[in-house]
Amino acid sequence: MGGSTSDELFEKESDSTKVRVNFTADIDYMSTRATGSEAMGTERYVTIYAYTDATSSTSSILADQNEYYTKTAGVLTAVSGAMYLNVGSTYSLYAVGVNTENVPVPVFNGGFTEDINNGNDYVWEGIWDVTPKSDSTLTYDLDMIHCCAQILIDLVVETGITVNSVSSVSITPPDTSEVIWDMFNSGQIGPASELYASSNTDNLMNLGFKKTAFGFRSAGIILPIQDTANFYCQFVLNIDNEVADRTYEIEFPIYQYNMQAGYAYKYNLTLENDTVVFNSVGLEEWHIIDVNGTPVIPVQVDSGEG
Repeated sequence: MGGSTSDELFEKESDSTKVRVNFTADIDYMSTRATGSEAMGTERYVTIYAYTDATSSTSSILADQNEYYTKTAGVLTAVSGAMYLNVGSTYSLYAVGVNTENVPVPVFNGGFTEDINNGNDYVWEGIWDVTPKSDSTLTYDLDMIHCCAQILIDLVVETGITVNSVSSVSITPPDTSEVIWDMFNSGQIGPASELYASSNTDNLMNLGFKKTAFGFRSAGIILPIQDTANFYCQFVLNIDNEVADRTYEIEFPIYQYNMQAGYAYKYNLTLENDTVVFNSVGLEEWHIIDVNGTPVIPVQVDSGEG
């Protein structure tokens, strides 16, 4: 993905009836119980669809679509050719993107896509009743929202146990089959109706992890999920410099059987002797994680009731 950034490649032939449209992009953290928003990071991809006669998704006519990426944080640069809209026409704009470094945006067909996976921070924004009224360049600010959920796992290590290294942390994520991303319906994904089976290790999703003052924190992005089943979680750790790593397994519940887009859910676990114990789960502020899922800014939290 990505191409030349020269203005010459971005320009399309235009006339007095068309207006060039530029975009900036922020990630909205308000729905995650955090404060405000921040500029979309670099090397993120966004596709913007412009529809006319958008009284409903079925009557809408696709007028234009453009691919963008963020060479500079928060500024969308067209991959090949800027978007031009007709002066006096009314449009609805739908922006779909991936707030994960260097992950391409799924292709939408008629406003829908099934090409979605756990681990990607899908984001969305819709702007309605856009009516260009001048022949000057317009800039629209996209305040994009998360379309997936975030799972955080804090493992507190009991006194007397030393975790020398972490080989892996993995969970059974939501099953992506039959899950659809609906561009028209507030950018909603799913929710998934079940988790992958833990009996097949190929189904496990690796989480990023980082050492903290109390043990370590793991993090990942998952599709929204409504199910009464339990997550299966596996830790592979080196304890007390033993020759072989130890594998710890635990199951814990889906938060209120319903993990929604835009929210982070923190699970508090404790490593005690030869077992991992589930303590609590609760809502948490959305945490920035890097391309590997590693929490960029881990914070020290206790394992109190959630």
